[in-house]
Formats: sequence, structure tokens, C-alpha cells
Amino acid sequence: MRLLQFDRVHGAIRFIFVLLFGLCAACAQPPTLATTPDPEAARFALANGSNSIEGHASLTLQSGDVHTCKLDGVSLVPATSFTTELMNSLFGNPNAGYSKEQAYGRLPASDDVNIYTRHVECDESGHFRFQHVASGRYFVVSNITWSERWAHDGGALMQSVEVKTNEHRALALDSTLPY
Repeated sequence: MRLLQFDRVHGAIRFIFVLLFGLCAACAQPPTLATTPDPEAARFALANGSNSIEGHASLTLQSGDVHTCKLDGVSLVPATSFTTELMNSLFGNPNAGYSKEQAYGRLPASDDVNIYTRHVECDESGHFRFQHVASGRYFVVSNITWSERWAHDGGALMQSVEVKTNEHRALALDSTLPY
């Protein structure tokens, strides 16, 4: 009788584990998009341009604690039909936003997009700078994460920006979290 109870309990625990693991894996899946990466559309980002984009990226808690992009840096993603649909899917719009769901991983993009994406580190205050940027439209994206005790927290910030010849753009990627 005890063996039968053990098998039932063990089976129930195994079922719950598989169910939770499956749910977590489903959450981690990249969104399904109608468009596909077009390397030719992003090729402009490889050119050595005369523009610069700089700013800071931070998340502020209601307690006043500020967390910056110091650990993960900032990425400059060329805007194409694919990356515009991707940003809209992840952030709810292609202009600017915050997403808690994107906090623990890189953007789900293909290698075709990644080879045209630039990445820079941030300083202690969350300042970043992209130099020699080619004219065009881009998404500036940063994952900001931190750990407190045993818990991980954070989110991703995104803002679109367009630069033209000899232009310097200053951005503030920031959000105040409701906790």
C-alpha cells in the first residue's frame, strides 16, 4: 500500500515539475513573427557614419533605488520590417517601452540581425555612447537586471531613434517600476 502511495505522490510531483517546466519553456520561446530577417535591409548599419547616439539607461524603484545598464550594456539594432515587428511584439509598440518579460535573456533575434547590431558597455551611472553611426533608424535596447538576496529582478528598455548626417542624439531610456 505504501509503495502505491509513493508512486502516486512521485507521479504527481513529476507531473507538476513537467507542467511547470513546460510553462517556463513556453514563456521563453521567441515570438512568432510574420516577417523574416532581411540582411540587405540592415546592411546600412555597417557603414561608418558621422552620427552619434548617447544617453543613459536605468530603472528606478519606488524606494528610490536606481539600477543601470552597467552589467548588460546597450545594443543598437537597425530598424527593418523584421526588427520593427519584433520590437512591437516584445514591447507593445515600435517606439519606446519597458518589458519585464525580456529581463533575463537577449532579444530573440536571428544571426542575420545580430551581425548588424552594435553593443556598448555602460559606465557606473548608466551612460552609453555609440560613435560613427550610419544615418538611419535604429532601436536602442538595454536589459537591466539585478539580484537582491535570492531573487532576480529587472526588465528591458527600448527606444527608437533616427539619425541623419552629422547628427548627435541624446536619449534617456528609463522607467520607474511600480514596486
